[in-house]
Amino acid sequence: MSRAVFPASLLSFLLLAAPASAQDNQDKDVCHSSAQLLEEVKAGLGKGGLAALAPLAPSMQQAVAGADSCFPSISNADGSMLMLADGTTETLMAAGSMAAKKIKGTVLFNPFPQIAFVLGSYYNETGKPQDALRTLDKGLSLSPFPDMRLGASVHVLIAEKGAAFNALRRFDDALQDYDEGLKLANLGDADRARFHRGRGFALTELGRLDEAENAYRDALKLVPGDTRSQHELAYIARLRGGAAKADSYFSTAAPPSADKDVPQEQRAKKTDAPN
Repeated sequence: MSRAVFPASLLSFLLLAAPASAQDNQDKDVCHSSAQLLEEVKAGLGKGGLAALAPLAPSMQQAVAGADSCFPSISNADGSMLMLADGTTETLMAAGSMAAKKIKGTVLFNPFPQIAFVLGSYYNETGKPQDALRTLDKGLSLSPFPDMRLGASVHVLIAEKGAAFNALRRFDDALQDYDEGLKLANLGDADRARFHRGRGFALTELGRLDEAENAYRDALKLVPGDTRSQHELAYIARLRGGAAKADSYFSTAAPPSADKDVPQEQRAKKTDAPN
């Protein structure tokens, strides 16, 4: 029997993300046009989940690959500056940076981290975790302040990287990734529990069962009744009782949902995966 861990739907945050700012319809460069692409991606997710994004994958790839020219800022024809920022904290930092330099400018919504996250999730779900890692790392770099980890999408990019590392059986790298995620400021309980579950999965695969059990219990403290953590604790108990180790794989939850995970059959091809 195979064993799987499904994090709570990481893509659900897209439904609550700040809307893209209005753009000049004649402006088709990547720095301006990718906000519209993100809206198309959200629409596709809402209709059919990650599986429905295959036609948009090339456009997402092109957007992420060509985004370097948009950071840390863009010079407008009138001499003003344009900065792209993801979330309130990064927006305030960008505005403060321009004010400190006495530069006239505008801060607009940065769609690239979310596009990179969705594309990385798509790669993970289609069995391409190495491509996922490359894309997610790129997404983390597409910020006016990449080393500060301020963007609103940073936590989901890091969580998705952990899923890719686990899929590649790079469990030590997965642990480092999840530990980085747990250091992020202003994490909600559900996000913190997700990082603990990822740590538990990697630790179990490394045979460090006591630490894995502690990780899952930490997740349960944050999200009482979490079925994924309960399932894994039962699995650890079976291992300690001499049961054979199950085949493992790590899959991310795909389409967004406002209040619950998507049905199992939409998340994995394995029919024996636990809910």
